[in-house]
Amino acid sequence: THIRQLIQSQGKVFNKEDVKKMHEEKKAKKNKVWNYIFLLIFIIFCIVYILMTFHQCQINWAFQLTKSMTTALNSYVFERTNPISEQVSNNLRLEDVVTQEDATLYLTQVLPRALFNSSRGMFGDKPNPLKLYQ
Repeated sequence: THIRQLIQSQGKVFNKEDVKKMHEEKKAKKNKVWNYIFLLIFIIFCIVYILMTFHQCQINWAFQLTKSMTTALNSYVFERTNPISEQVSNNLRLEDVVTQEDATLYLTQVLPRALFNSSRGMFGDKPNPLKLYQ
């Protein structure tokens, strides 16, 4: 009734269907604006999601980490003694590990040196505690 009085005061006479149609058009226009806002938010979400996925799929960082670890582990050698001939084999590397005893020798001789001697960093003005390992 209030809307009808407002419309009649402007000199226009509308029936109930016209007022209902005008209200629905106004509501549809408002919903259309919200649809565009939600579409814009969804597009921004998709762009951010694609960028995050792209950065996580880059293998460059994983490759560099693997390469530095492989280099550190292969740069040191270990020695083993043949239990039968008691001959000492020097200059054995990671790829020469065959038996469980070789693995134990590698872990006790090479791994500590590879982990602690390959560290180049400093902690402020103090020496790197990894380099102090004996």
